[in-house]
Amino acid sequence: MEGTATWYGLTDTEGRRKPAYYALSTLWTNRKQKSPLHDVHIKGPSEELEPGKTYEFKAITENNISKTARYQWYLCENEYLDRTGKVVQLAGGMRAKVTFPKEPSKYRLYLYIHDGKGNVVTASEPVPVSN
Repeated sequence: MEGTATWYGLTDTEGRRKPAYYALSTLWTNRKQKSPLHDVHIKGPSEELEPGKTYEFKAITENNISKTARYQWYLCENEYLDRTGKVVQLAGGMRAKVTFPKEPSKYRLYLYIHDGKGNVVTASEPVPVSN
């Protein structure tokens, strides 16, 4: 059973197409179909994270992400999809300030970037928080 909301899949839970959809479509139809969105990664602080503190994270993307793209960041406990903590988007969504709950735990930070035309690219990053 899948443990994160972004693992594999051709679409997300809202039916938006991921880059894998276009790759598979190219193979099935023998016609080149390029995803309008490409991979994204999350870069966070290098120090050990502490409960109750705020840290900044950044979306690392290829240059083709449109200026009209919409960003959605959220934090969940690693084993559950219940949102927690406080996430504030910065720089139009390319960065986010994340305030972690006061309880040490294994958290996971999610990022969805969508173009408003039915396409999405996703990333998630495990973020352990300890005392």
